[in-house]
Amino acid sequence: MSSTARTALLAEWDRCRWIWNECVARSRKAHREGEKCGPAVLDRMLTGARAMTPWLAAGSSVP
Repeated sequence: MSSTARTALLAEWDRCRWIWNECVARSRKAHREGEKCGPAVLDRMLTGARAMTPWLAAGSSVP
């Protein structure tokens, strides 16, 4: 694997890991507070985060 490919792959996995951690944190908060937090809520959260965060929007968020 070339160093360019390795760098790109690691960047993709960094985005995926960040998204996973944010979704887990939001889901746990919703559960503690008795709120609903399904895929639609998390999708809106992700869309907002990608709109405001250039490094997150720079690539895919799905492995």
